[in-house]
Amino acid sequence: MRHLEAEQQKYPEECQEPIHVIGYSNGSNVIYHAMTTYDAKFNNVLLLGASLDADVDFSAMIQNSDEFHVFWSEKDSSATWIVDGIGYQGLSEEWRDREGVFNQHVPDVWHSIHQGTTAGFEYHTEVAEAKSDEK
Repeated sequence: MRHLEAEQQKYPEECQEPIHVIGYSNGSNVIYHAMTTYDAKFNNVLLLGASLDADVDFSAMIQNSDEFHVFWSEKDSSATWIVDGIGYQGLSEEWRDREGVFNQHVPDVWHSIHQGTTAGFEYHTEVAEAKSDEK
């Protein structure tokens, strides 16, 4: 974060591009830490299968972004093993109805291929198999 801020201060005219960040699983904690500890500001924040606890204070993330997206699925059991994660249940009502906040349920998404296959879904690799057959 310090390097990014230094570049933005050194080249203010050149640093006008929007900054979008995506936090997948534990990467959501990295973004949370940057936005709450360093007051980092991003145009769009997307959290996918986030391992952030549902009772976390999201005010800094909402205030420091133009749009704050949380993609979650109740089939994402990885987000529940360690924490009561928002990747499994989405944002609580306290945070949902705010401007710029998008709490998006994606019902048929798992945290990993392993979760999907153990739930009875097949992972098709026809493209990979066709390429290996060509050799």
